[in-house]
Amino acid sequence: MNIAQGILPFQLLADPSKTLITSFGGLPLLMETFRALGLPQAIGKHLSVLRRPGTYEEADYRESFLSLFAVGGECLDDFRRLRSDAALEKLGLQVPSPGAARFFLNAFHEDEALEGRKDHEAFKPSFRKRLKRRGSPSPESGRHSESHGERAALECDPGFGRHGD
Repeated sequence: MNIAQGILPFQLLADPSKTLITSFGGLPLLMETFRALGLPQAIGKHLSVLRRPGTYEEADYRESFLSLFAVGGECLDDFRRLRSDAALEKLGLQVPSPGAARFFLNAFHEDEALEGRKDHEAFKPSFRKRLKRRGSPSPESGRHSESHGERAALECDPGFGRHGD
């Protein structure tokens, strides 16, 4: 079945094959890279914050947040769009609900880090103490240089560099 052609020189054809297509074009490649690097296994071994098993594993949450950032998600409610994509689900992306994602983020809450916080002002806690507690990075967690006997911790702020904020 052909759909009426417009001004542009192409025709839309109905696809009766039930092929799954995602509107998040580059996301399957990101998912493949995440898994090819062995990040789900490394996360399970070194970066656990969940205290009890649940519907999703630690790596599912982290892969979902990485996917959300990659497609331009701005809030937890944007997980709904990822969850509704049948092609991503078929590829194995297990996206939590916004409520479950919020629960996961709350696992990172530390009252002591909020000491000294002023109301209605930007606040960025110091991570030095927490990094010392966690120990040195593992080989699976990425490359790091020890050529000068020093280590660096890199933070990624997805909002950094956005215009109009």
